[in-house]
Amino acid sequence: MKIIRSVLFFLFLTCYFISFGQSVISGNITDESTGEALIGANILLVEIGTGTITDLDGNFKIELPPKAKQLKITYTGYEDQLITIADNTVFNIKMSAGKILDEVVVIG
Repeated sequence: MKIIRSVLFFLFLTCYFISFGQSVISGNITDESTGEALIGANILLVEIGTGTITDLDGNFKIELPPKAKQLKITYTGYEDQLITIADNTVFNIKMSAGKILDEVVVIG
């Protein structure tokens, strides 16, 4: 009898953690004008403070805790983007080039 109770308790506990566990979101980050993948773009969960970076194809995957509501996407030379997470689990993000800086000449 104790074994049956233990097994049932374990099953209920497992179902609880699965139903209220973290989901996974994924996506692809590309350049808006050329369509090329952005390697090493930063994806940050704003409320949590954790994140990930894109791979060689511009793809990313990140576990999404229940509290997370926004993604912040940054990449050097591009405008930062703040994306609200609704019911989407797959994102295709196009980054636009930021402000172009002037050339610096150093004479020694």
